[in-house]
Amino acid sequence: MSGQPRSKFLTGLFPASAFPAPSLGTQGNLGRNTYDQQGYAKVNLNAEKLWYAPWFNGEKLNIEFRTEMVNAFNRPNMTNVDGDLVDGTFGKATGQAATRQIQFHARVQF
Repeated sequence: MSGQPRSKFLTGLFPASAFPAPSLGTQGNLGRNTYDQQGYAKVNLNAEKLWYAPWFNGEKLNIEFRTEMVNAFNRPNMTNVDGDLVDGTFGKATGQAATRQIQFHARVQF
């Protein structure tokens, strides 16, 4: 099962009834790695600007401005799909990776 839309991770991918318990003393027949979780995508952006200005006695003043964006497009990355059949949240994503974060940085050097 791959290519599921993100909305299915919130409402539940499949009901617990889709996985009947195997007979006593036998193992189930669902193959290994049958289900893949949703893809993970994160785009980070950095921008920097450097200015030079005159300072005392012909020295230069350097002014640096920098911004960093983590997960710039703010794409929700669902995590922790519950695989316990007895939970009410079975088949639902119960977590989310970090959202967009922006950091600014300024430095003056002389």
